[in-house]
Amino acid sequence: MQRQSGVKWYSVYNQKGEHQASYDQFFSEAKNWAMDCARHVAGYVCECGVQQEEKVIFDALKKSK
Repeated sequence: MQRQSGVKWYSVYNQKGEHQASYDQFFSEAKNWAMDCARHVAGYVCECGVQQEEKVIFDALKKSK
């Protein structure tokens, strides 16, 4: 499936870097769903977009200060 230009999403990976799920930012709760999934698999969330590098925005194993 090809994404439309301008569309953004969150991708969840486990600590081995294996893709677990993706959530389209069209949905207002997408970031929360992605973070919940990352906590469940002890992984991390990347913000993604067309012609945009993935950027890690949440890591379930990192302690917040």
